[in-house]
Amino acid sequence: MPTSPLGLSTGSSPSRGSQRLLGIERSALAGRVFQDGCRSVGFTLGGIALIVTNGFLDYFTGPQVSFGLLYLLPIALLAWWGGFAQGILMAMLATLSWHLVDVAENVSTAPVIQIWNGTTRFGIFVFTSSLFSRLRLSLYIEKKMARSDLLTGAANGRTFYESVTHAVEHSLRTDRPLTLAYLDLDRFKWINDNLGHAAGDTVLCELVSCIQRNIRAIDLLARLGGDEFALLLTDCGDEDARIILDRIRERFAHEMSLHNWPVTLSVGAVTFPKPVRDVDAMVRQVDELMYQAKRTGKNCIV
Repeated sequence: MPTSPLGLSTGSSPSRGSQRLLGIERSALAGRVFQDGCRSVGFTLGGIALIVTNGFLDYFTGPQVSFGLLYLLPIALLAWWGGFAQGILMAMLATLSWHLVDVAENVSTAPVIQIWNGTTRFGIFVFTSSLFSRLRLSLYIEKKMARSDLLTGAANGRTFYESVTHAVEHSLRTDRPLTLAYLDLDRFKWINDNLGHAAGDTVLCELVSCIQRNIRAIDLLARLGGDEFALLLTDCGDEDARIILDRIRERFAHEMSLHNWPVTLSVGAVTFPKPVRDVDAMVRQVDELMYQAKRTGKNCIV
């Protein structure tokens, strides 16, 4: 492959105790999964309506017919779409509604039995809320894990190779170039050895965040392992690629300097005007250039 005048050739899991998952704080993960805002209010009002309707049905059909199991429906729906907290709210309302129906039907039950029944019902409803909210969160994580790096939220190797394969076909069909870049952190081992793996996780997540802020929606960032990342820039020639990569390198170095961390980026990049249908060969080429960048002083683009 010939070399462009700009220097671009043409041609893990989170550590133990890490507070990040899929590139975000674990405590904020539920906010990505469950509904909030106006939609959350709509689901809540709908759940309340279902509980009230079920209460009336339970009352008007008399004590011979019970609609108690139907209270599980709004609880399960709200826990699935709104999370555990909304499920608990529905559980409280369902327990109260069931109790009011018992009182309205003049069910002669000792107070101790009423308390026992109410506690048991509420416990079942809470279990249902927990079950459905945890199931929704687990399914979200499993789906993301199939395509993403668990710690940083960047794409994984499988997704990257599939995307490059599609990008190659697009490039050949449209006669538009594509650029691949291989990025490796300099002095990352120093962070892990001196500051611990939690700090290392933070560095990786900050790098992904920095890159994502400086690339287009059609581009793809993947973590291929350890502190090595690959970047696919679709419909991007060498000049545009150089601008993007320089901006990423400089802004990431600035962010690391704010922590007084001596971490920088070494980047190998290749622009393919007419890429070959051999993704492994393309990746090997940019990988070799990345190691060349490390040998020539690090914190540079080759």
